[in-house]
Amino acid sequence: MAINKQEKILINLAGDVMIGRLIDQLLPTSVHNPEEAAFVHQFRLSRSLHCPYLQKGKYNYETIWGNTLPLWKEGNLNIINLETSVTTHDELWPEKVFNYRTHPDNIACLTTANIHHVSLANNHTLDFGIKGLEETCDSLEKSGISYVGASKTRQHALGPVYIDIPTTIKKLKPVPISSTTPRSSTSIRIGLLSASDHPSDWSSVPSFHLITYDLPQLYTQLAPLIATARSNCDFVIFSIHWGPNYQWIPDRKIQELGRWMINEGVDLIHGHSSHHIQGVEIVKRQNQTYGLIIFGCGDFLDDYAIDKQYRNDLSALFRLNLSISSSNSDKKKSIYLHSLSIFPVRCSNFQVNRLEKEDTDWIWIQQKLVQLSKIDNKTWTIGEDNNIVLDIHS
Repeated sequence: MAINKQEKILINLAGDVMIGRLIDQLLPTSVHNPEEAAFVHQFRLSRSLHCPYLQKGKYNYETIWGNTLPLWKEGNLNIINLETSVTTHDELWPEKVFNYRTHPDNIACLTTANIHHVSLANNHTLDFGIKGLEETCDSLEKSGISYVGASKTRQHALGPVYIDIPTTIKKLKPVPISSTTPRSSTSIRIGLLSASDHPSDWSSVPSFHLITYDLPQLYTQLAPLIATARSNCDFVIFSIHWGPNYQWIPDRKIQELGRWMINEGVDLIHGHSSHHIQGVEIVKRQNQTYGLIIFGCGDFLDDYAIDKQYRNDLSALFRLNLSISSSNSDKKKSIYLHSLSIFPVRCSNFQVNRLEKEDTDWIWIQQKLVQLSKIDNKTWTIGEDNNIVLDIHS
């Protein structure tokens, strides 16, 4: 009789990570912006006694992650939405209100937290035009960080891109590869796609994956991308920047699109854009397997003003626990969504930190998730590590 081996893979996800503007000015290397630098100087004077890490010379690539850094270090695959251009290029996209950029050296913020993959399909990737996007791509490539959703070519922007995650030695890093790279019995292959539904002005840029909600046409557009990913990997993740800001319940078409993508073969939808957390939904497919939609992961790290109703300073690190069963006799793998662990966080004074379950903000996040989610007969529990747990495969 063949002996089944079972491994677990941890995939960490966060929503918007915006390390530009004021955060850029705090970091060791920053782009030239006297106005933002002056604001940061005044902010340091007023807050450094309360937040010693804001003192000049102390704010570094680890500082921004606060006490969430150990969670990132535990992940087998770490994914964020990079909500800024990474460039020293100065020419702005015309008539855009907010333009974010960070110095290319500050990609070290991402490598410090073991960020392996970023979505570039969002409304700030092209803030400094095509040249800014190209430098963003170059900076990520030099740091070994995978990306999709926007690129130097349309083919790369549309994806899918692939990452192999070793399942034998935990300390090994995931490796970006092509679909033609031979498969290994000691790793699982993740296929990654990304798109954004705004801004419409960027439809003029072929290397930005923009979608609209003419659903029949959109299904025709996305179906071959999902099919390609599904046929070449073990697990498909679609990262999508969708919907308006500050709206608890996603529009009907967004919900329909999410369920359609799961039924087409996407296993996990990594949603973001609303600036605050939204609900999650478990979708059971005809083959009795499950897919998961995270409609809005929220803003993980930024310098934004706080909306008191939607609490855009509160979000979470979402950790997907994958179980992998393999048989010695045929080396086949069976991968399924075991559970979702949610670690509530708060972003304050340019740093993100985990919350204790006694904190009223932790309770607020928990209550919002329960209120907004569609999980059928599944149940929420509180884990041993101040996390909120949703059992999926039960």
